[in-house]
Amino acid sequence: MKLIKFYNDGADGTVISELSKQFDLDKRVMEVIYSKGYHTKDEIAKFLSPLEQNYVDPFLLSGMRDCADKIKKAAQEGKKILIFGDYDVDGMSATAIMIKLLKKLGNEANYYLPNRFVDGYGLTKEVIDKICLTMQKPDLIITVDCGITCHDEVEYCKQLGIDIIVTDHHEIPEVLPKCIVVNPKLPNQAYTFDGLCGTGVAFKIAQAILGFADSEQFLPIATIATIADIVPLREENRIIVAKGLKVFNQYLPQGLKFLFKQNKLDTKNLEAADIAFKIAPKLNASGRMGDASDSLKLMLETNIVKIRELVEKINDHNQKRQEICNAVYDDCVEMLKDCNMSKTPIIILKSEKWDSGILGIVCSRILEKYNRPVILFAQSGDELKGSARSIDDVNIHQVLSSVKDILEVFGGHKVAAGLTLNSKHFDEFCNRTSAFVLENINTKAFIPINYYDVEINPDELSDKFFNDLKVLEPCGCDNQKPRFLVKTTSAKIVPLKVNSLHAYIHVSKNLHLLFFNYLKEAPKLNFGQEYKFVFEFQSCYNGVYKGIVKTFSAGYKLKSNADNYFNSLKFNELLYCDNTTEQVDCNVYEASELINFVVDCSSSVFGNCFVCFDVDEYRKFCESYDLSNIYEINFINTNVTGFNAINVCPSDINFAKSYNSIIFLDSILDQTYIKEIQKISDAKIYIPKLDNKNEKIFKKLNLNRQQITNFYYNLLKKENNSFTSIFGLYSQLYKENKNLDFNNFYIYFNILLELNIINPKNENGLFSYTINRQIKTDLNKSKIYTTANLIRRIYE
Repeated sequence: MKLIKFYNDGADGTVISELSKQFDLDKRVMEVIYSKGYHTKDEIAKFLSPLEQNYVDPFLLSGMRDCADKIKKAAQEGKKILIFGDYDVDGMSATAIMIKLLKKLGNEANYYLPNRFVDGYGLTKEVIDKICLTMQKPDLIITVDCGITCHDEVEYCKQLGIDIIVTDHHEIPEVLPKCIVVNPKLPNQAYTFDGLCGTGVAFKIAQAILGFADSEQFLPIATIATIADIVPLREENRIIVAKGLKVFNQYLPQGLKFLFKQNKLDTKNLEAADIAFKIAPKLNASGRMGDASDSLKLMLETNIVKIRELVEKINDHNQKRQEICNAVYDDCVEMLKDCNMSKTPIIILKSEKWDSGILGIVCSRILEKYNRPVILFAQSGDELKGSARSIDDVNIHQVLSSVKDILEVFGGHKVAAGLTLNSKHFDEFCNRTSAFVLENINTKAFIPINYYDVEINPDELSDKFFNDLKVLEPCGCDNQKPRFLVKTTSAKIVPLKVNSLHAYIHVSKNLHLLFFNYLKEAPKLNFGQEYKFVFEFQSCYNGVYKGIVKTFSAGYKLKSNADNYFNSLKFNELLYCDNTTEQVDCNVYEASELINFVVDCSSSVFGNCFVCFDVDEYRKFCESYDLSNIYEINFINTNVTGFNAINVCPSDINFAKSYNSIIFLDSILDQTYIKEIQKISDAKIYIPKLDNKNEKIFKKLNLNRQQITNFYYNLLKKENNSFTSIFGLYSQLYKENKNLDFNNFYIYFNILLELNIINPKNENGLFSYTINRQIKTDLNKSKIYTTANLIRRIYE
């Protein structure tokens, strides 16, 4: 995506300079703080000193007094208490705190974490019956991280003679349970911060019962859950996490200490990101794979032998989770290949093969790729269990509320939700949710904008600046790590020795940026001319600052050597030739009409694709027209996100499925190319009425049979070698034969490919091939060869 914007809250330089002097902070760091909404001295001082801030009085939470009194009384009277939690990190962490709290009160409470595959989400009548049958019937149930929507289930508990307290943090339903309820989102309460997670609520209960000092022992667990549940790291959440990180080494349960050590994390020196990316996914994996109690037990266990066994099980869960996630993600991408993404405002997919436990993770990955709300369902019989994730400007809870009459159950937040649907309503669900989004959301909400906080020049980097960045911690939801923009006209790519899929981009001598999975963007990196990198700082060592690339843009300008490569890719059109003279029905436009297609892009962010194989035509187009409503510029690869785009030298025709209009900026080599596009797409296709310029790629074309034979023998020498792309192969061959220009290389390669003499492979983004030595064939059997020969002779 090319849209990169400065996140600016409107402060002028004088204000920032004055504040940076007052707080002795680098101006760019103060600029970040100001942009987060902290404007006054008092607000900034509080933000900078979370360790010095006092906790909020827990009794300001509505229902807290009655909740604390009932729990203390039940514990003192020896009541059978059961903690009913959830199968994610927040639910199991809240359960752990309540178990430990009650133990301090002298009560050995029991717990129940539902199995997502057997029990589903939350407190249900079936689960209540199971608890009564398979465990001791409790006198009191305390729900944590769930229960706010369970009005009927609470009444059922009362009928069975079971008392109940609901503690939760999810959205408030129309009808509340008739019992003691503690939820920071309840209206009209003195506690004004509604961002606590379920474990945060449990921690506040511990504070209400034990006091601030004695409840500190639960801080590490509350910290882990607050980070893992992706709630805003503002106000009391920021205080909890900042103070929690400081006491990790002192109070972290023994089992969790072992897990941190195994992940090479120093509990004396942690950042929130360490927990978010290295610990939370592993703890969550247990619940996703079915048995959340493994991670809960790790928070409670003290026996080192059992701890080792639990960690081994959790690691196994996590590895299995990763494998399943990758498989489901691949399934989704494959399914979407046949979708017109320009007509897909919300992605909804289902499969009987999928595991419902990992759908939320995959939703997030699909959302990141396509920048649309995503709902994925795992089907079992007539039941569809789903997870939903959404972009900031589309409230997924609101979308689901619009179809609540056909949903079995649903719940969640603005950007994430869970739901259950009967399969007979699936088509209706898809149609109604899509219609709701189209009717209520402006398409500009889908524009993928990558924000940065501050533009930086590598020459300005200093140790003070880097150290001052640490005052922004803990970073996470609603207090993201600052992102910086750096512009450069050079980008030296240095692949990692341990994994060539990733590379460092050397922007300057003192700024190196790690680019994960850079290969898919290699054409832009290799042939672009003006780069913008948005990155987060990672470390500094010996004067070299390292960061991680979050997004980048190569603009529209291409290096001069791109012509030598890109124009030859025109031969891709010949891959579809069939040597017929049949005319294809498509629209021809005059050069003066091109402006109309550009203007059309302003009416919607989706549906328009400009295609070009001629670099001169591409440059002329970019320099002549306003590109502000074009959101992707793709070089060689073919993204299928449906946003208004320019596709330069697309490698295949699959891109055509996702557009309503396809406008070619240069003439076509063979009409069959258009005919093949029309087979897979109902897009309107427009071809320019202009003088044919294609002869320039045929001027150096040498289709001598001996030359192709020599090329074949040179290919044999590189068989099974891995290359970053076909350009990498050419580079290796060119070193040995300076007379081999890319024009001839590319058509020779495709001729042998068409004749099945070359078998290409693409593994983990790396390109390689094998040679089929058994095939002996006539070159005239190649349509590419015969068509190229014919065209060349015409130009001659």
